[in-house]
Amino acid sequence: MGTKLRNNKYVLGGTLVLLIYLLSFSLFLISDVYKNRSFYKSEPYFSSDRFTHELDVFSKNLMSFYFDYKDFDNKSDNEKVSDNEVNSALSLNERYIMNAQQEATNNYYNLIVEAINRGNYDAAKNLNEEMTKKREDIRNKNSKTYDEIRDEIIKWKTNDYENIKISLMKNTYIKYYIRNFKANEVYTNMNPALSDDEVENYIKDNALYSMHFPNDLEETKNNFFNNSYLNSYIIIPKDIDKNSYIYKDYEYYNSVRSRIMNEQVMLLAVILIIAALFVYLLYNKKFLQNTSLAKKIFSFTRRIPLTLKIIIVLILFLAVVFYMENLYFFYVPLDIVHFLRLTLLSSFVLVLSIILIDIIMIIKNKDNLKHEIKGIIVNHILLTIKYLLEYKKSILKIVSILSIGIVICIYMFIQQISSFFIAIVCIIYILIIFIYVMRTFVKFCKIAHGTDKITSGNLNYEIDISGKSTMAKLANNINNMKLGFKKAVEDQVKSERLKSELITNVSHDLKTPLTSIINYVDLLKVEDITEQERINYISILDKKSQRIKVLIEDLFEASKLSSGNIEMNIERIDITSLLKQALGELNHKIEESNLIFKINISKEKMYSNLDGKRTWRVFDNLINNALKYSQPNTRVYINLEEQEENIVFTIKNISAYELDFNAEEIFERFKRGDSSRSTEGSGLGLAIAKSIVELEQGSIDINIDGDLFKVIVKFKKIKS
Repeated sequence: MGTKLRNNKYVLGGTLVLLIYLLSFSLFLISDVYKNRSFYKSEPYFSSDRFTHELDVFSKNLMSFYFDYKDFDNKSDNEKVSDNEVNSALSLNERYIMNAQQEATNNYYNLIVEAINRGNYDAAKNLNEEMTKKREDIRNKNSKTYDEIRDEIIKWKTNDYENIKISLMKNTYIKYYIRNFKANEVYTNMNPALSDDEVENYIKDNALYSMHFPNDLEETKNNFFNNSYLNSYIIIPKDIDKNSYIYKDYEYYNSVRSRIMNEQVMLLAVILIIAALFVYLLYNKKFLQNTSLAKKIFSFTRRIPLTLKIIIVLILFLAVVFYMENLYFFYVPLDIVHFLRLTLLSSFVLVLSIILIDIIMIIKNKDNLKHEIKGIIVNHILLTIKYLLEYKKSILKIVSILSIGIVICIYMFIQQISSFFIAIVCIIYILIIFIYVMRTFVKFCKIAHGTDKITSGNLNYEIDISGKSTMAKLANNINNMKLGFKKAVEDQVKSERLKSELITNVSHDLKTPLTSIINYVDLLKVEDITEQERINYISILDKKSQRIKVLIEDLFEASKLSSGNIEMNIERIDITSLLKQALGELNHKIEESNLIFKINISKEKMYSNLDGKRTWRVFDNLINNALKYSQPNTRVYINLEEQEENIVFTIKNISAYELDFNAEEIFERFKRGDSSRSTEGSGLGLAIAKSIVELEQGSIDINIDGDLFKVIVKFKKIKS
């Protein structure tokens, strides 16, 4: 079974190759038959333009010899040239002199006018004298007398007569017999005693080809035979010299005609074979489509856009036409070159056939066809229009350069400017294009070099291309992308650092109270402790567990706030009352602290749309923060006031710890002013406050000046 399939595959492959070669051979046949269609006539040479031209020249010589130069040898010089001919020649010569003088006058006129306009009258006078002398020289050089003109005409006519006479004497391949009824004369290179009937009989027995005028007048364009008083015969005899050019052309044309006839029969046979092979392949289409080679080929062609396929088809079609038009396949003996030429054409036909089959398959599948057409409209037409509009300056620059070159070329062609000047202009134009292309190429190289640097990890590299060109815009976009990427990398590094710090800080803040709890639980297990010690231990356990509870609650609160996964109860709140309430609840802590609080709150009510409970948490966190981290025996300033569209809450204190971080870092979770983390607190207070304020559409900022720590909170004010 496998052997049978394999054999079938080879048979189909051989059939396909044979079909492609026969298609290519048929194209050569069609091309040759079409190019030589003029040889179809029964007498291809005698009906050809070549023979018609030869007959035309021959008949003109006959007319000149027997009519224009009749009895020319026996005429005197006065009879050879008429007075009208001499006078006409004199008039032509005088016209030539006047035209030459006028051209000289025109050349000097502008120079004379320019000199007069400059006020240089001496120069104008000299130029005028030069012009007068030039005109006299032209007349003296070209003026001829009556006798000189007559002698020139006689000399020209004598030379022309001798040349015609020699030409007719040498041309023995064409026989002619012309009877002039008007003059009762016969002009011939045959026997002049022959009658018209005898000439007719000669033609029947000895003529390879003949023409009789005026009967066959339509077959020639020459008017020489268009005379009712002439009975003319033009004869190509059968016994013509086989080495003559007429007989060689006759044989060549007949051989081409014979070949074309054979090619037509051959073409019919080839078409029948192609049809049979095509039917056989069509019968085995499924097997052919399932071969691995066919699948690979059509898998590749399907990735080519329909537009590009159509362009490839047009290019290949033109290439095939050009190849056949300029190639003579049947004119030389058969050798390996014919096979190579046929193979080259077959490769074109093969690629063309594959792409055409793929296009037909797309057309048959309506969904694929719609998709391809949509792709052409969107990806090519609309995108082209979009980019033309977006980069119209660059497109306009290119079009302008090309248009200028085209206009210059058309102008020089119309004006018939000298080739040297055209070469100079072309060199300048090429240099301009070269400079423009090189400048663009250098910019492209800079961008390529810059992208290499950036992709290698050098995010500080800047692509330096100035201007408003497309390349400059591209470089600027890459620089901006680099900055964005650099920021993303920095944020990622920062995020990783914060994650590590978060784990460390959470572990520390949980481990400290947890260790105390474990230790005191162990102490409670000891039997010989007093009741008072047991009460003290339980109090410490309660305090430490409450600290863990607060820490965990703050952690969850901070997590929910930062993710935005929390429901805010926004309502109209009097911030003045809310702040006073927070201060009142923290009053005992304030009094117990060794800090002096300076509070400045407006007596007027100030309203904003806030979540009252969580805003109170903001105030509580900030005041507690001041209580924990302020330098002992210093002042804490709290201020609440209206500023334009905002209500501004400010709290500032002197830190007990060195503020060796920037303002942004203090908002990070578990970040504390006490780097040793020896004070109570979760390190989440400011982070929670920031999230709450931002969810309320407000803002919170920190200013650090030495040891001065200042927090500014702004809420959007609403009318009371």
